[in-house]
Amino acid sequence: QLAVCSEFFADEQPSPTLVSAYAQPSAAETTATEESARNSMRAKRVNVSQKVAQMLYEDMSLGRIFEDMVAQMYYRGRVAGFVHLYNGQEAVSTGILKAMRHDDFAVSTYRDHVHALSKGLSSREVM
Repeated sequence: QLAVCSEFFADEQPSPTLVSAYAQPSAAETTATEESARNSMRAKRVNVSQKVAQMLYEDMSLGRIFEDMVAQMYYRGRVAGFVHLYNGQEAVSTGILKAMRHDDFAVSTYRDHVHALSKGLSSREVM
């Protein structure tokens, strides 16, 4: 799959505007306010137990495995329509949805297979 992607995008050049939009500021450009904000965020980090860390890891792994299987089914023609995958974003759904209370609602409209898995639906229900 990677070889196919590499061949497909071989002639593509990134837009200078897009590249500059995502460029990291140099050390000289970092303001005291930005540095203060980063330090504030670091101070708010929460340590989790090994049991919680394992649960979060398993949830992210389930999401990745599920999306990989959906991709395989799509490439084999076993899924009708289009598939928009969530690979690489598993930590988003895991982090947010596992922090929610049981009675909280999650609304997603796009690339939401993993959200449903993180909220507790079975992979069979999601498919």
